[in-house]
Amino acid sequence: MRKFLFMLDFDGTLVPIADYPDAIVVPPELPNLLITLRQHGHEVIIITGRPAKDVKKHFKRRNIPIIGLHGLQKGEGDARLMHEVMQHIKPLESEYPGLLVENKHRCVAVHYRGVAKNLQKKAYQALQNLFIQYIHQSNERSKDKHLSMLDGNMVLELRPVQASKAHAVERLIHKYPHLHPLYMGDDTTDEEAFAAMEKRGTTILVGKKRKTLAKHRLTSVYAVLKFLRQIAKGQSVHLKPL
Repeated sequence: MRKFLFMLDFDGTLVPIADYPDAIVVPPELPNLLITLRQHGHEVIIITGRPAKDVKKHFKRRNIPIIGLHGLQKGEGDARLMHEVMQHIKPLESEYPGLLVENKHRCVAVHYRGVAKNLQKKAYQALQNLFIQYIHQSNERSKDKHLSMLDGNMVLELRPVQASKAHAVERLIHKYPHLHPLYMGDDTTDEEAFAAMEKRGTTILVGKKRKTLAKHRLTSVYAVLKFLRQIAKGQSVHLKPL
């Protein structure tokens, strides 16, 4: 059986989406399942938009490699600029109760799932306008300071352009050339990774069917767990093409 380089998104792929980031529930079997895969010669790496430490706490004493902040590497990003952005978000928190702001220090993500439904569109637009303003300003600085915006599942995130799951995937494929690369993700933020793997490896969308660059689909987190469980047991698996 071929050995895989599993590159796995976290929220919505390995754990069900929750109303708030801290409300996730990790399936009890997941930590040991990932360890078993590694013991059988596969490599397993979680690539997440969260800070790596936020995910590591769910895998206590288990050596699961985690790449946080969409692959942003040490030294990349401007924490002072993100602090400035945070100050401009504060008035929006008062105007749109229910906004949840994640200060990742080198990235800022704002979830609007908790905003009243009749205000969600306005909250989204206000956040988008603010982030676009900073993106335009960053274009006037050096190339290293350029920013981009991620539009995800009820969340907008402002991040350095270097923060890209595509870059993370490229580095990992280069590092493990003897393994078959496989990437799984559920969100529009995973499309950049799917694009980076368009002509190589296996790409899997998790969740409802939608327009995607992935070549295959699993219907849910539980389908992902079943898929990984079968591989851990050495069983053959078949993925239907989209």
